Amino acid sequence: MSKEIENWEDEDYSKYEENFSDNAFWEKLKKFTKKLGLKSTSYALILYYVLQKSDVPKSDKALIVGCLGYLIMPLDLVPDLAPIIGYSDDVTGMVFAVKRCLHYVDDEVKEKVSEKLVYWFKVDENYVDELLEDI
Repeated sequence: MSKEIENWEDEDYSKYEENFSDNAFWEKLKKFTKKLGLKSTSYALILYYVLQKSDVPKSDKALIVGCLGYLIMPLDLVPDLAPIIGYSDDVTGMVFAVKRCLHYVDDEVKEKVSEKLVYWFKVDENYVDELLEDI
């Protein structure tokens, strides 16, 4: 793994904020959900729904917006269209942000994420619920 990917906690996420918007987020997910996969999509959705919560501090919201902006950005450290590894840098950033904001992931967030994943991936709700418990 490259040094840039290993050190996501040192990344200045604010430079990616301009790439984030609700519209761009939903368009990216609609277009690339299958390529991202169920678990990676769950990270993006978790971050998106945590971002909507009023009790999340601005510093954590900035981190989330930066990570989601990076996901949306078409050209980044590892081009998203690269086979197999294209989203590895995006997912690494999202995992870091989810871990940092995990205490904001409540039942309401998990329920919203579960609904989307079940609908998009046509999987059993129990499977998704188990996946979300491991996060």
